[in-house]
Amino acid sequence: RITVAIILLLLLFNCFNHYNNPDVCAHYHAVLYEDLYEEEFYQQGIIEAYLPEQLSQEEIEDTLKQIIAEVNATSMKDMGKVMGQAQKTFAGRADNKLVSTLVKQLLS
Repeated sequence: RITVAIILLLLLFNCFNHYNNPDVCAHYHAVLYEDLYEEEFYQQGIIEAYLPEQLSQEEIEDTLKQIIAEVNATSMKDMGKVMGQAQKTFAGRADNKLVSTLVKQLLS
């Protein structure tokens, strides 16, 4: 059974791994593949229309500080607890790579 959460995850995967990759679009533009360049931006726009609004880095960091306090995380050993709660809290509104980087900074 396909749920809204699964569809959202698929859209996020595509967005963060291909369509939202500025290097792909820059490459197409740099080598004068104007048709591919335009298609990438077109597809990116379609996908982004269905995604929730992304949180700013400051919003993510503030929320992570609250999560760290809630789960009583004190060191990198607690990263799994923080990330588990963060994934539930952010649910498609933040890039997991950024979240992971910020958790590491806050716990070290």
